[in-house]
Amino acid sequence: MLLALAGWQWQVAQVQRDRAEHTLVVATQTASGLLFDLEQKFSDVGVPATTVEGILARVRKLQEELTQGGETSPALRLSQVAALMESADSLLTLGDTRGALAFARQARNIMQVLSAGARNRADYQFLLSAAAGKIGDVLVAQGDLVGALAAYRDSLGLIKVLTEQDPGNAEWQILLSNVEDRVGDVLAAQGDLAGALATYRDSFAIRKAMTQKNHGNTEWRRELSVSDGKIGDALVAQGDLTGALSTYRDGLAIVKELAATDPRNTLWQRDLSVSDGEIAEVLVAQGDFPGALTAYRDSLAISQALAQRDPGNMGWQHDLAVVTERVGNVLKAQGDLAAAVSAFRDRLKIAKALAEKDPNNLQWQRELSIADHMIANALVAQGDLTGALATDEDAVVAARKFYTAHPDAKEAKHELAQTLGGLSWALILCNRAQSALDSTDEALTLDPSLLFVRMNRAHALLLLDRFDEARTIYVADKDKPRDNGKTSADIVRDDFAEMRKFGINTSDMQRITALFARTAP
Repeated sequence: MLLALAGWQWQVAQVQRDRAEHTLVVATQTASGLLFDLEQKFSDVGVPATTVEGILARVRKLQEELTQGGETSPALRLSQVAALMESADSLLTLGDTRGALAFARQARNIMQVLSAGARNRADYQFLLSAAAGKIGDVLVAQGDLVGALAAYRDSLGLIKVLTEQDPGNAEWQILLSNVEDRVGDVLAAQGDLAGALATYRDSFAIRKAMTQKNHGNTEWRRELSVSDGKIGDALVAQGDLTGALSTYRDGLAIVKELAATDPRNTLWQRDLSVSDGEIAEVLVAQGDFPGALTAYRDSLAISQALAQRDPGNMGWQHDLAVVTERVGNVLKAQGDLAAAVSAFRDRLKIAKALAEKDPNNLQWQRELSIADHMIANALVAQGDLTGALATDEDAVVAARKFYTAHPDAKEAKHELAQTLGGLSWALILCNRAQSALDSTDEALTLDPSLLFVRMNRAHALLLLDRFDEARTIYVADKDKPRDNGKTSADIVRDDFAEMRKFGINTSDMQRITALFARTAP
């Protein structure tokens, strides 16, 4: 879309120039146009992202040669913006968020200069809006939700003005709906579910109207399925599983139609994988594990095919990691622990590759320690405490490295605290109470709000014969709510039952259980 606009602008007749300059510009236009066309075609059919970036690098080099030679016409600058935007996408796919952000900001800066000199140019405002949105995309990948929301709202303000001026412009309506989605994504991540759902429904309404006008437009139909998915996500978060499942299935029906018409279209194949995964998540929440496993495995097969097709596409590699993890979760819930551990180890392998690829991606760095901890939990369920303890120690090493590299990132600090808490539980089950206490003390220094760590600290104190200190924590926290409608007292009883499985059963544990019974409401 952006490339087509820039290409058209390039072809607009220029003011009279001398023949030598004209020849140079035309030659560069022709080369750039050819490379842009190849890049778009290659992306659609799944040519490796590294190849696509190589094509874009040639475009940028041609444009830089012109600008260094003094050529600064608006047509050239517009084409440069298009190349920078596509390059930002390409680098984001490859996991280079720093480079992607630099290109996106360069595109935004060029458009700000052009727009300042021609405020009546709607196409300039459109590209400025798109550039602001691209910055938001990269900031989301870097974990900067506040910065991303500000960028998206800048983009939204610009495009809303344009759509109000010309409601019939389909390209502007597409961008408006896309930015609405991105705002909704950030609001959802920040916990504003009502705001996210309202924004997603605004986007859906735009896409529904466009699809009704032209059902044969595959791009609009695909965007409508995306809206179904996002609305479904918001409904799940609000607890409306029935409504979410219905909405997800609406989206899946659209994607299946599209994918059947062109199996080589990797975008539609990925959409199909995502839709299967969304349905599986609801089925898990409804307790239908066999149905969920079937849906997840359908999703996994597609993700594996895409990841194998382009190993350099970090987005597809991450998709594969997520689906593999979810297959492992269902297998664990069904009691197939060996298969679950195998799936979690596959997930860890991908997590390591992603973390090494982009040290600036906070999410990928955090997921490295999470993958280790999942393996540890499954090993505990198998009774392999030695393996679980070693894996939790690996998780702490990864989390500590993450925190050392990003000491100002709240996510890094919180993840280290969580991981130390997980290690403390493995140490308790191994009856290494002092080491467990040390681990909880460090975790609570980082994040005093972690209730499960406070409980582990109480367990460690109890095993060290420091009953009064342990009782103080148990009594203070016993009525605090935890997951699945339980209280901390319920979790303590569950923990004691798990400890007894591994031969830890003291009279002080019985005293705490009796204390809870006496003080129950």
